[in-house]
Amino acid sequence: MSTPLPGNDLTGAVINASSASDNTIVAGVATQCILVFKIFFVASAATTVTFKDGSTALTGAITLTAGGSFVLDLDSEPWFIATTGNAFIISQSGTAQLSGRAYYKQR
Repeated sequence: MSTPLPGNDLTGAVINASSASDNTIVAGVATQCILVFKIFFVASAATTVTFKDGSTALTGAITLTAGGSFVLDLDSEPWFIATTGNAFIISQSGTAQLSGRAYYKQR
């Protein structure tokens, strides 16, 4: 479930993924792009993750260890952009539980 953050125009999305596949974090909207400004999550087991704009990779595979975390703090520019109509996806190689949040805008 997405919820607006008080005092700004970012929306938060829960990261709750455990499948060895593409995990949609923010669904695409036909007329809007997704700008991800902040993200954090923890992996319960060793895995690799790749961030995607729909089916297009935005990063290479990032290796995480069991209990490893990934954090990109708020910056004035988005860390990731999913183009118009595409979802923001985290793809993983294993079945680790990924738990955290992403903060984004759609425009």
